Amino acid sequence: MIVLAIAIIMVVVGVPAFSRIMDNTELSASANYLVVSMHFARSTAVTRGVPVALCPSSDGASCTGGTDWSVGWVVFVDNGGNKGQVDAGEELLRVYNESAQRVTISGASAIRFTPIGQLDTSI
Repeated sequence: MIVLAIAIIMVVVGVPAFSRIMDNTELSASANYLVVSMHFARSTAVTRGVPVALCPSSDGASCTGGTDWSVGWVVFVDNGGNKGQVDAGEELLRVYNESAQRVTISGASAIRFTPIGQLDTSI
């Protein structure tokens, strides 16, 4: 009986703590994927000498036009007329699937780096 009581106490205490650890891990992973994407976009812009952008994308081929990055995002060479939007003929560099289901990421509708690695604030 004593062993069973101790086991029940450990489960009652351990499950919420484990759930919190999982939530923090999902949040960290999603944030890290986005930061890695931004670093990749900036370094690619500098090495190729072209503007590179990121935008939220639910289909992995076009921008949603919204600010919900939880659906996923694309990194692409942004040479077209629509800054921060995937235009016909623009090269997709990376596609990231949706983030963890319990994590919401929102912000700008696009992030764009100039060929010298500066953040383009005109979009």
